[in-house]
Amino acid sequence: SFIFSLLIVPFNWDSMTYHLARISHWINNKSVGYYFTSNTRQLVSPVLDEYILLHAMLLSGSDRYVNILQWANYIVSALYIYKIARLLGCKQISSFLGSIVFLTTPIAFAESMTTQNDLTATLFLWIFLHKCVIVAKKEAISLNRSNFGDIAALGILMSLGYLAKTSVCLPMLFFAVFLVAYLFKSQKLSFTNFSIFSMTAGIFALLIASETFIRWKYYGSIDRSIVTKAVPVGTANPLKLLVNLYKNIA
Repeated sequence: SFIFSLLIVPFNWDSMTYHLARISHWINNKSVGYYFTSNTRQLVSPVLDEYILLHAMLLSGSDRYVNILQWANYIVSALYIYKIARLLGCKQISSFLGSIVFLTTPIAFAESMTTQNDLTATLFLWIFLHKCVIVAKKEAISLNRSNFGDIAALGILMSLGYLAKTSVCLPMLFFAVFLVAYLFKSQKLSFTNFSIFSMTAGIFALLIASETFIRWKYYGSIDRSIVTKAVPVGTANPLKLLVNLYKNIA
């Protein structure tokens, strides 16, 4: 797939209509600010992947390497699947097979040769799960530097997931709630030390504040689906959130 990602030019609908189109506008305008367009997906869709691809295009002078980001996320995701399985006590061969199953999933393989953002969000979800397992395996959650670092990482990963593909935050939230419930049940976390998890929410709010404020400034809402129905990943509609959760788990 690495060879394909280098040789295949961007061709899929999403890449051509807003993922790469917005980057071309940014380069032409010499700004990542909003601009006049009839395709509002170019303005309000999650921006993280495009910020990275913007630098790749500026440094290379072309779109030759834009598929590499998804391919790298594809490979690193397989690595984290292996690491998570090993942390959970799976045998080496079983962990390896888990990575192979992911790598041979048709949609994952296909997207590794595009400029879509699903594999970026997937990678952040795997790293988030990896951190959750590490925190769950601690003997106790106390207010020390090591715990602060691990729990701060959860907030950073959730904010990066939001900036990559907003809907991935829902399964992240689910696993975070499950983690806290497990820590309380196993008596590794007390109500006295629960405040350490408030840092996660604070970091998340801080890192998404700029992108969210710009959308609110121009459209008067932080809900992307109010701006355009073509961006269901940013909706606050409960039914669509459940559909997105199902797709992310799949």
